[in-house]
Amino acid sequence: MRRILIVHHEPKARRALRSRVEAAGHSVAEAGDATGAWSVFQRDRPGLIFLSPDLPGAAGPALFDRIRDAATDAVVLLFAEDEGTHAFGVRTLRAEEAARAAAALETLDAAGRAPFLAVKPRVLIVDDEPNVRASVERFLTIRGYETSAAADGAAGLAALAIRPPDLVLLDVDMPGIDGPRMLACLETLGRPVEVLMLTGDSRFPTMERCRDFGAVDYLLKPFELAYLDFTVYSRVISKLLR
Repeated sequence: MRRILIVHHEPKARRALRSRVEAAGHSVAEAGDATGAWSVFQRDRPGLIFLSPDLPGAAGPALFDRIRDAATDAVVLLFAEDEGTHAFGVRTLRAEEAARAAAALETLDAAGRAPFLAVKPRVLIVDDEPNVRASVERFLTIRGYETSAAADGAAGLAALAIRPPDLVLLDVDMPGIDGPRMLACLETLGRPVEVLMLTGDSRFPTMERCRDFGAVDYLLKPFELAYLDFTVYSRVISKLLR
């Protein structure tokens, strides 16, 4: 049995998920905002938190950051009442999918393979700016990821061939093989890796081009490192639970 916290501003959404996970024998608490959720988290220390990214006041990422600071072994999954997209295509879980994710975590726990406990997720950072590479790599390493870095698309493709990561953080504008061209190469080579774009290029045609080549998200520089963790974590955890 797992202690679960459901954080969503809509009571209907909380009830829908609560009925499903309680039926599986889990102990469930609820909160409708970030302040209440933090109080419940400190009191109960749940091992699994279902979090709405759309909490009032854009409080979802900030709450996620506090939870990660307090308990890196707690699993946080994004949950929404209806299927939807978030920030260029990050898909949230509906109630039935969230319940299946809770069951999948039980299986991982039983096998001793719980996310962020037994295996560090691998993230490759491809960016021609040394300061960006260094700061992102340092931050994600502290957060529990295994990281590597490359200064351009050619070096990124070479790193992928040696050891495929769970996620690639990819700049758009780089000398030689730029971000969109690297995405196209990955598609041609049939390499099934998720790619999240990190760039200062806010032009819609560029975003559309990256999405067409398979990018799953698009973060504009400068970005908050806490929000980067929020985004990277949600993608990696979703992959581990497939």
